[in-house]
Amino acid sequence: MKEVSNMNWHSDEVYNYEVKIPLKIPGYDVLYKMMNHLMSVYVSSENKHIHMLIVGAGGGQELITLGNINKGWAFTGVDPSIKMLRIAQKRTKKAGINATFIHGEVESITGKFTGATCMLVLHFLKEAEQEKLLKEISERLKSGAPLFVASIVGEKRREFRWQMKAWKEYMLSNGIPLEEWINFEKSIDHTIHLISSAKMEHLLNKSGFTKVTKFYKGFLVEGWVGIKG
Repeated sequence: MKEVSNMNWHSDEVYNYEVKIPLKIPGYDVLYKMMNHLMSVYVSSENKHIHMLIVGAGGGQELITLGNINKGWAFTGVDPSIKMLRIAQKRTKKAGINATFIHGEVESITGKFTGATCMLVLHFLKEAEQEKLLKEISERLKSGAPLFVASIVGEKRREFRWQMKAWKEYMLSNGIPLEEWINFEKSIDHTIHLISSAKMEHLLNKSGFTKVTKFYKGFLVEGWVGIKG
């Protein structure tokens, strides 16, 4: 479900995801580590029954990052790609993490969660779909629960061209083939849908989240956190 390219999430391409994505996203490990440390601050240590909703759980990075540190937490991961879910299942089983997996969409999930993540997912949805997904997540969170979001965010101004040029150099220097960069660049406005930082904050507020804060930025990838009102 998550990648900076026009990857087919139902093909065998996904089995390269875990290796390639850190080479494409600047500070990929830092993004997830920051999310983990902030989550531990936002979620009360007095809560003895912490259950996290992981949207776009295929690949398993959120589950591994949170689950390795927070041994008592339970997780429900949802993703429309069965092959990506299999990667997450394999990784979490090996790490001994308590995770349940659902092949499908958020709208099929019931119950209330202590927190949620939606990392590197939203930019694959058009704006109306982004709002719909954020509202569906919000409806499944307890009051005071945090949502962590990471997405490609930007506006096509001069700064956008600079960021894209630097991002290209970053990927190529990490051994990503030029063809993959070209495919990614072509995907902008086709399979990747940009919104501004201001719009991201607005969508989170509109979906029921308060105290919305940007906590990460790496070229055009931004990390945000909001609290369910």
